[in-house]
Order: sequence, then C-alpha cells, then structure tokens
Amino acid sequence: MKIAQIMLYSVAGAVCLIALMWLLTPKLLQFQEDFIGLTHEELAPEVASLYLALYKTIGAGILAIGVGLALLTRGPVRRGDPWGRWIILTMTVIWGLPYAWGAFQIGSPTFVVPLALTLTVIIAVFITRQSS
Repeated sequence: MKIAQIMLYSVAGAVCLIALMWLLTPKLLQFQEDFIGLTHEELAPEVASLYLALYKTIGAGILAIGVGLALLTRGPVRRGDPWGRWIILTMTVIWGLPYAWGAFQIGSPTFVVPLALTLTVIIAVFITRQSS
C-alpha cells in the first residue's frame, strides 16, 4: 500500500509540473509551431493571445487533476475506501489516455509522459486493490 501511495504522490507531483509548464509558457510550444506551420511571431496577435489563453486553461485543469489526485491519495486511498480508487482510475482514464493520444497525434515528443503517468496510476490503483 505504501508503494502505491508513493507512486500516486509521484504522479500527482509530475502532473503539477506539467500544469506549470502550460501555465507559464510565454509562447507556442515548438511541436505545436511545427504542427500548424507557423511560429508564434508569425501569428496574428489575437490568435497568439487565444493560444496562450487556451494554454492557461489547459494548465489550470491539469493542476486541478494533480491536486485532486494528491488529495484523494491522502484521504480515501490511505484509508482504504474503494470509491477513492475508482475515482482516481476514472479520472486518469478520462484525462490521461486522451491527453497522451492527442499529444501523439500532433507530433509532441512528450506523449510518452502522460501515457507513462496514466499507466503508473492504473498499476498503483490495482496495487491498492490487492492490499485492501
């Protein structure tokens, strides 16, 4: 159970770091510039501003997921409540797999990160299930 909690806390920390990347990015990410075929400077100011607003929205949502994962691990998972595991599993599958697939489709070299985090959470949830 302790190993699973450490895994879940580690994923929560990594997810929060990913969120900070999205929240603090001052211009388009390189792989997204490659995908649309324009640099940040070539975009109309309104379009660049829209992209950055979307980055902030994505970052805020990802940060909420990271904090939620940490809180669920600290509370229901540590107590052994089964509903906490199911919420974490559902939240991870709904967020992690589409995020990884979307990153892969637009050519991000980092699609492995959300995929690895998703698989780590799934493994940790099954470890907690076995130890309950």
